[in-house]
Amino acid sequence: MENEKASLDSRVTVNLVMHNYTTSVNKNKAVELSNYFSSLLSGNFSDHNLKEHQIKYDISVEIFKTYIDWIENAHSAQSENYPTIYSEPEKSLKNVADDYDGLLELLKTSIIFMSEQLTCQLSRIIITRWLDPDKSLDIWKFAQDYGLCTLKDVAFEVCLDRFSELPYIKLMILPTDKFIELVTNSNINDNKFRRQSLVLDFLKMNEDSINPDHELVLQIADLNTRTKLNSQCFVTYKLNDTEKKQYCVYCLNDRELVELVDFEPMFKYLDGEYEVLGRRIVGRRFSIYVIGGEKGLGTGRFIKSIWRYCLISRTWYYVTELCTPRRHMIAEFLDQNLYLMGGIGNFRVKLSSVAILNVNTNEWHEGEKIPEVFTEIPPSCVSAGRIIYYSTNFYVFNQEGNGWKMIPSYNSEPCYALTGDPVSPEVYSFYSSYQPSLNSSDPNNEIIKIQYSSSAFNYQPNATNDHTKIFYEGWECCRHIFNKPLLVSFRCKDDKVLIEKRTIDDDPKDINFKIIDSFYQQVDNINPSLFSYQLGCFNIINPDTLYN
Repeated sequence: MENEKASLDSRVTVNLVMHNYTTSVNKNKAVELSNYFSSLLSGNFSDHNLKEHQIKYDISVEIFKTYIDWIENAHSAQSENYPTIYSEPEKSLKNVADDYDGLLELLKTSIIFMSEQLTCQLSRIIITRWLDPDKSLDIWKFAQDYGLCTLKDVAFEVCLDRFSELPYIKLMILPTDKFIELVTNSNINDNKFRRQSLVLDFLKMNEDSINPDHELVLQIADLNTRTKLNSQCFVTYKLNDTEKKQYCVYCLNDRELVELVDFEPMFKYLDGEYEVLGRRIVGRRFSIYVIGGEKGLGTGRFIKSIWRYCLISRTWYYVTELCTPRRHMIAEFLDQNLYLMGGIGNFRVKLSSVAILNVNTNEWHEGEKIPEVFTEIPPSCVSAGRIIYYSTNFYVFNQEGNGWKMIPSYNSEPCYALTGDPVSPEVYSFYSSYQPSLNSSDPNNEIIKIQYSSSAFNYQPNATNDHTKIFYEGWECCRHIFNKPLLVSFRCKDDKVLIEKRTIDDDPKDINFKIIDSFYQQVDNINPSLFSYQLGCFNIINPDTLYN
């Protein structure tokens, strides 16, 4: 095939006729970008030397024109510098990118002519522009029908994440097996009682075709039995090939630490040769977000964009621009809202502003200013539907009231809230307290709890149960992430990362910890000095468990 491609003169064109419309296309480009034309114009067909070919597929002339225009202007996949980074559609696709029906027709055309590069580009446009609740169910079914595995999986995740926003009628007319697949998935983002109501409605509307012993009936009272298979991640620095510090994320899969994604292409794309400081990396469900930072301390050269790495499609997508350039800010998720709090802005100004991005709609809102500014990233976490950070006191942000409440620290020593549950609201908030000992060079750590009530965190200075030391150990560079019922702890010593899993017995009067697993893993290019507690940790959902 390569010899056949090379033998074609780049100046030779072939005429294509469709619905009395005739156009010409460069043979070399058609062969390179379409397996259909690669076969049609090869020596395997007796009429491959014809100067005119009839195209007999049911494609509109306008879409066929767009397809030919793409062939004439597309860059080959091999020439892309960053094939896993998607920012905006190619020039030849910009018009159709805003036309949903035209986009799907062109996608079908790319499949007919076996143009994989175009199929990938169009799928990326759909993922970034058209996967809203109104269309995600249709795109999920479309992708299944046409064998587009990546688009199918990403669309399915949107259906799970935004299930409460899916059109009722479209849910009711789903094929029974697809409805079951959706409503019984453990990764669905919806409450059990609403799903039960929808299931009952679905049964009533489809009672003629569903047997009373159907699997769906048996699962009505048991929708939440499957455990979410979250994976714990921590952000750290590592030394790259040139011995420079570089952000990375490690993920714990069962008993193995794996580097979650190769950040090198994205950092090269965003940073050039600069070292970026104060960048934040956070996770939500099946995505990793890279936010802000400054190219060199005090230079004023800020990274002003937010990018998302989709663990399902393994692609970087541009999200939006920051309202205010920032570094060393708090970055936490509450539901679909990304909160960027405080940090350092232009001219080294300490920021008190709170910018809230709805990652589903890409709309920004302004939140209540933080009560205490900071220059370094303070420890923070999400628990019980609240954001907590520690500076000289604990501060708790209430999303519903868009306001802050201060909780006095239980002593005058500095402590850092390093652990929380970003997946589901819990009764207790867990903190890791990192305190340099006055009598020793080794730091001390302890876990404390603060009891949560519906009105606020119930702080009573004289009550013994509100701030209780659970256990005490000398853990150097230790971080924790809570994922009910496990508390997973990471610490770094020499070139090893030590992992400990504890179960939490959630009792109204007290909390008991039981170590169930402890192990370590050799990790290259990481040492305690690079394992900064400030960089945080979070839960994600393992993409391998999408259909669990």
